Amino acid sequence: MPDAPVVLYDGNCGVCRDWSRRLAGWDDAGRIRQVAFQERGAVAGLPVIADAELDRALHVVLPDGQVARGARAMIAVLPWLPGGRLLGWLARLPGVAVVADRVYDAVARRRHRLGAADRNCDLR
Repeated sequence: MPDAPVVLYDGNCGVCRDWSRRLAGWDDAGRIRQVAFQERGAVAGLPVIADAELDRALHVVLPDGQVARGARAMIAVLPWLPGGRLLGWLARLPGVAVVADRVYDAVARRRHRLGAADRNCDLR
């Protein structure tokens, strides 16, 4: 199992690559490893997750082996980010994670049509 969170994102999606860059900027200490799911074979110890599932949502594999997807994946990495613990606390308030899931799913379904998507986006 990796000793740090591993974020698996769609490397063929412009929106996903843009958010990966934003996360890397926030993660100034380099505590989170980000890998395009298409290249996940380079990371030892990751659980098997189907490509179709990885294409639907961002996933994070935590050091204890837990896997979170979508908005819950974003919430799961907060403790490793500067200022993230406070946001993580807010995310635990009743109803916040449910709303975050719905917003994430709506954006994820449309990500290939959004402005940050580009010619390299395979599904556009």
